[in-house]
Formats: sequence, structure tokens, C-alpha cells
Amino acid sequence: MATASSTLLRAARVIDGKSDLPLQNHSVLVRGDRIGGIFSGGKEPPADTVIDCTGMTVLPGLIDAHVHLAFRSVPDRLRYQVTASPMLKAFYAAKHAKLTLDAGFTTVRTMGGEECMAVKQAIEAGVIEGPRLLVSGIVDMTCGHIDLIRHPALPRAPEDTADGVWEVRKRVRQHVRNGADFIKICTSGGVTSAIDEPDWRNYTLEEIMAITDEAHAIGRRVAAHAHGNLGIKNAVRGGVDTIEHGIFLDEEAIDMMLKAGSYLVPTLTVGHAEMVRGRESGLSEHALEKAHRVHPIRLRSVRMACDAGVKIVCGTDTASIALHGENAKELELLMQDGGLTAMQAIRAATSMAAEAIAMSDRIGTIEPGKYADLLVIDGDPLSDIRVFQDRGRIKAVYKGGKIIAPTPLPERIIW
Repeated sequence: MATASSTLLRAARVIDGKSDLPLQNHSVLVRGDRIGGIFSGGKEPPADTVIDCTGMTVLPGLIDAHVHLAFRSVPDRLRYQVTASPMLKAFYAAKHAKLTLDAGFTTVRTMGGEECMAVKQAIEAGVIEGPRLLVSGIVDMTCGHIDLIRHPALPRAPEDTADGVWEVRKRVRQHVRNGADFIKICTSGGVTSAIDEPDWRNYTLEEIMAITDEAHAIGRRVAAHAHGNLGIKNAVRGGVDTIEHGIFLDEEAIDMMLKAGSYLVPTLTVGHAEMVRGRESGLSEHALEKAHRVHPIRLRSVRMACDAGVKIVCGTDTASIALHGENAKELELLMQDGGLTAMQAIRAATSMAAEAIAMSDRIGTIEPGKYADLLVIDGDPLSDIRVFQDRGRIKAVYKGGKIIAPTPLPERIIW
């Protein structure tokens, strides 16, 4: 049987995703689609190809734990949601997946949409290029946050919502049968939706516990959109694995998260984008008012969580306001607004994110046997975290040992 080809990346520094300090003048061996090891200078094994990464940093491929690949940035978001066919949304999701991969994000957790399941299958079949996708199944209640994103006059299909313990259990089972990698729910209202408020409670504790029990029983984790304080606490009490957004945290909620081992995905990028381009992206006046009202609270909460030692995970909520391919903004904001160090921000997008999405046995760190998902950066992100946002400094993206050819970005915005 033929031996897998090998490539040695000789770097100025290697950030392995787990060590407190970078490894200086080390090399990473890629053998086939896996990591063969990390070696110091002078102790390198022979390889079929040696690549000189002088002055560069090699680190694990980045992970975005909260995106919406099928959403696009258009002023009339409602029109797109209503009139675009599932097939057209799948094409947009495929385009956005490639932009995200080229930005250095080799794994993405996308929050819903059956069209994204088709994109995942196409990526895995080698039909298109994209990151490793984890696709959610959404369980939402009548008058819940996702239900209210749609105009009330629009018709609903029976499977769009689920109410009561046995309905939500059945919906979880249906999603997993259809291929969902995890379950997304809402335990509070939202910001960008036109009708509800962030502190509205969604789903009762009894319903949340039924969802998490059913999902965990069949090997699926649960992510909860949770803005309001009660929604956050109910999510933690109910056994949810990751808290998305977490705007209205207090000391009690943080203590609960620490005891439960919950992960916080603060999605600072979308909050920042709401401030910068909310109006041009089509947010209603009510949504804009909510966004500006809660933004300082969001920043205070994530800093409190960071200071307390809550496990922070990179997630952007990239959709129609935060732009696809600009995901690395989250690392800068985690430092600027959350108080994370550069290394903590990188871990939030590598090893910590891999833990949160139950993939730490395969990705998130540079260790022998894990997938060779790697990012080669011209510069030192520990000195300037913004280097990830400069596409000219991204010299190579490897997914499963295969180097990816970047796609040119669409028109960029000034952050």
C-alpha cells in the first residue's frame, strides 16, 4: 500500500492551541490528511516536501462556532428569506462557506437551514470547497425568537414550531434523523427580530430539559440563543451546552455557568456590526433601538465572564449584518472588549471551540493524529491579533492536509 505523502512546514513560531507560549523555530509535519508531529530545529524527520515559512506563524485552523451561512447581506432581508428558494440559499451558503474557509476558518458551526445540510454533503463529497460543517436542527416555539423573525402574516408549516415536552422531543428526533449535528433552541427573545424583546422568556425549563435530555441521549449537543438573564439561567439549569450571545449576565448566571461547565459564545462581531452598519443592512427602527440599548450591556457581560474564568468560544453570528469572510474580527473584539489575551483569543477559536463543539479529538490543536487543519500567517498574531484580518497575510490554509486556493473577497467594509 502506498505511503501518504508528507510535507514539513518550517516556521518561525508554532502556536499549537494548547501551550501558553508559542514554540519558536519549530516545524510541523503533515502526513496525508493528519498531523505527523511538531519538531524543533535539527530534529526534523525527512519529508517529501519542505516549505520555508520563515517569519511566519503556523497554528491550527480557526473555528467559528456561530454562523448563518445561508443568510446574505441585503437591505431587504425579509424579502430574501421569503422569496429565495432553498436551492438558491444553498448556493449562497456554498459561496459563503468558501469565503469563510479562505479566511482561515476550517471548521464552522452553522445555525440552521436544511440548505446547509446539502452544502455540508457537497463539501464532504469533494464537489465544492468549504470548512468542516456542523449543521443544526432548530427547535423553536410558537411566538419564539425565530418564529418572530418571520413576518406574522407569513404562513407556518407544522414543523416550523414545537410546543410542549413531547413535541420538542419529537422535533429533536426528527432533526437527528435528518442529519443534524447539534440542536439549536432559543431561551429568550432577540435583538434583530422586529417584534420581541431580548428579555422575553422562550421555552419553559421543563421544555428545555426535555430537549437537552433527548439530544444528549442520541449524542447531540444543544446550543441556546440566550440574551435575557432568565433565558440564560434557564438554559444552564436545563443542561444546554453552549450559551449563545449571553448579553444579560449577572454574577449568579456566571457562577451557574462555571459550576455547569457551560461555554459562552458571545458573538461580539454581530454586536459591533449592528453599531457600524445596522441601518444599511436593513434593521428595523425597533431592532436598531434594541441593538444600541443592549450593546454596552453585552460588552460588560463578556468582560465579567472572562474575568470570572467562564469558557469563552469564538462565534461571530455572521449572517446578513456581520459579513462572511470577515470572521476574524471576533478575535480582535474578544481582546478589545472581552479582556482576553491574544493567546486566549486564539484558543477561543481553536482548542476551546473544538471542546465546545465536541470535536477536540480531531481538531483544535496541532497534535499527532489530528486532522492537518492549519493556518500559515505572515507575522505574529500574538503581537497584533488583527493580522488574521489581512487576507494578504494569510499565506496558506490547509484542510485535512490539502492546501486551499483563496477566493477574492467581495467589496470590504471599514470596521
